[in-house]
This record gives sequence, C-alpha cells and structure tokens, in this order.
Amino acid sequence: MAGCDRIFIGLRGETRDRFGWLDGSAVDFQNFYPGYPMGLHYCTYISGDNMYWYTASCRTRGCAVCKK
Repeated sequence: MAGCDRIFIGLRGETRDRFGWLDGSAVDFQNFYPGYPMGLHYCTYISGDNMYWYTASCRTRGCAVCKK
C-alpha cells in the first residue's frame, strides 16, 4: 500500500504466544518475522517491505486492512 510502512492486519495478542483475529475466526496461518512475536506488544502488523508479520504497540500508527 502506498504510503504505509506498517499495516494492522486485525490480529491481536491475547497472551505472548496466543493470538486471535478481531472477527473471532481461527488463526490457521502465521508469517511472523524471525524473533517475533516478542515482548508485551499485542497488535500485529505486516511490513510493507518484506510482508512478514511483527508485533508492536496497538498505539502504533499505521494503515489497516478491512475484510468485506
């Protein structure tokens, strides 16, 4: 996406190792960057550079994708 270096994908951490989609559907695929998820950051973003997922504060500014 033009102008977006981080895109929130609707995946939030319930705990450090357990994530859930905002719509409640099952997480059946993950593409975290090596070393992630880490720390107490609970929102998952996709990098526009390499398409890997990483976690950061939910207050991190970025774009979002929506499911229609």
